[in-house]
Amino acid sequence: MATRTDMSVVPRIWLKTFAIAGLLLGALSACNNNSSGGNSSNNNGGNQTPVPQSQSTDGSFTAVVTAMQEARITMNNPWTSQDLADMGVSPDPGHEGTPFTTWKKNYDRKLAECEGYGDAKDSNGELKCVPRKSTAHTDCSSDKILEYGYYCGAGRPAEGFWNKEPLDGVDYCCYLHDLQAWKGGDGTHQQNLACGAVMCMMKATAYPAGAASQFPDMENARQCVHDWAATLCGGNQLNDTPEPVVQYNPP
Repeated sequence: MATRTDMSVVPRIWLKTFAIAGLLLGALSACNNNSSGGNSSNNNGGNQTPVPQSQSTDGSFTAVVTAMQEARITMNNPWTSQDLADMGVSPDPGHEGTPFTTWKKNYDRKLAECEGYGDAKDSNGELKCVPRKSTAHTDCSSDKILEYGYYCGAGRPAEGFWNKEPLDGVDYCCYLHDLQAWKGGDGTHQQNLACGAVMCMMKATAYPAGAASQFPDMENARQCVHDWAATLCGGNQLNDTPEPVVQYNPP
């Protein structure tokens, strides 16, 4: 009759082997730690460069820094009575809404979406989105009201587009105008809305230096809306130019 191995013995043999191997590895690890100064927390992997505490190995810290350096323009910053005097805006419409920051990457994404509508119109014949506008005076005069983004222009936004996030800061100012946000100011209803739109765009800041040049379509639209709104606000085009975008250093 053939003999067979008692299988209950095999697990015991392997357990003893693993136990011995574990003791040897533990001793070897202790020797390595002692040779590097006895403090395992200082062991950076031999010749590998230590990672500074202000960085992260997965790149998240770098991503945050890069995002903070991203070009952006903020419009509808709060204004003062001196700002109104310096800009020649009267009457004071009163500040409404919140500062609106346009970040470059987000703007590029929304601009592509806007361009994607092409010449599509709603049932009233309104373009769903207008991605850019010329600064020619024939296009920006008060008798041909600007069409830009989702909200700028007579009869806009298109049907069913009231829930769209504004394309950028200029479009946001037009959005506030459409909501009749500036209706409690010192002038007539029309003056309040026009002066509010002017100040919404004129009180603009940018970061970093030269950021405005990365938003050429938005800057062109800002010029156009300014020309139109300023005529209704003060009866003139306020020297025919918006205040320059002022650089700021974020905290």
